[in-house]
Amino acid sequence: MLLSSLLFLLQPMGPSFAVSYTVNSRADSVLDDSSCTLREAIFAANDNAQNTNCGSGSNADDTIHFAPGVVGTITLVLTLPTVAPAGKLAIDGGGNITISGGNSHGVMWVDTGADLTVQNLTIANGNAAADNGGGINNDGTLAVTNSTLSGNGGGIYSNATLTVTNTTFSGNRADSGGGIYNGGTLTVINSTFSGNGAGSGGGIYNSSGAATLKNTIVAGSTEGGDCINSQGSVSGNHNLIEDAGSACGLSTGNIIGSDPLLGTLTGSAAYVPLSSGSPAIDAGDNLTCAAAPVGNQSQNGITRPKDGDGNGSAICDIGSYEAPLAASPTHTPTPAATATSTPTVTTSTETPTPTPPPATATYTPSPTETPTPTPPPPTATHSPFPAETPTATPPPPTATH
Repeated sequence: MLLSSLLFLLQPMGPSFAVSYTVNSRADSVLDDSSCTLREAIFAANDNAQNTNCGSGSNADDTIHFAPGVVGTITLVLTLPTVAPAGKLAIDGGGNITISGGNSHGVMWVDTGADLTVQNLTIANGNAAADNGGGINNDGTLAVTNSTLSGNGGGIYSNATLTVTNTTFSGNRADSGGGIYNGGTLTVINSTFSGNGAGSGGGIYNSSGAATLKNTIVAGSTEGGDCINSQGSVSGNHNLIEDAGSACGLSTGNIIGSDPLLGTLTGSAAYVPLSSGSPAIDAGDNLTCAAAPVGNQSQNGITRPKDGDGNGSAICDIGSYEAPLAASPTHTPTPAATATSTPTVTTSTETPTPTPPPATATYTPSPTETPTPTPPPPTATHSPFPAETPTATPPPPTATH
């Protein structure tokens, strides 16, 4: 009996092994049926299962993923259950799931002491009573990677520990910190803030917290400036902040005051591409991209780094997007000339035929001619004609005295 009692005391009070919950429905309900909804899966991961649809409750490190046929938008009827400190929890949307607050409810809340990782997920249209943290309100440890926060009343409101990687914040609006409000410890790496707005800090508002930004774009804020540091500290390098007047005090080692030439929100989870010629292309830090949690990945699925500007050096881009390898100029070979029947026109200029050097006289003996014999003078013969009598020359006259 003593041994049995000791063994009973040593047994854990609940499951301590990791559990993987599979959501097979886009409904937002808690019903005792065959469907495992996201709400029911979070209850189970909090070790507070409401039924057996998703499995038993767990106080270990758990994951929630979605069945292959479950894609699209889950529209909430209430804010999801607060993530409790019952082991670490990871929610992986697979890039095909949007959780929407329907502009009526906040989407997620992380409790003090809880640890949540959100990845490959879109959180949209969350509403918060104080117009902050409509997407996620964090009081614990929160990591967001390869995800999108869009159209929320404040993307993330954090007073604890927050790490953001390869993530896009677009079109969020809050009183302070349209994309992120930080009152704790914030690390943002290879992420993009575009088109957010707030009374102060359209992209990021840092209040009495410590923020570190690396390889991150903050641009195109509709109001409140891109990045505002109130009472805390902001450090970082290889960032691009478009509004030079609200750059959280960052300067050397960053690109301040330049337009990143962002494209249109696309993809799932959505990202903002870099247009050709963007100063963010090949302007990041390779060591930061190689290290965890980036791990040379990008939100658009291209492994970093690539030679996006075609200058022969592969350097990772600033922001969540990695531009593909720049195309090499296409060389079209000139076809070889093919002989045709068209006559070649010859100009009047002729190439003179070189005059051969004078021939060296070569003595070729002529054949010896047989001399024609000279006939002997004719022998006088008697002419049948009568000989002429020469006329006598008269003597010169004799002078007469």
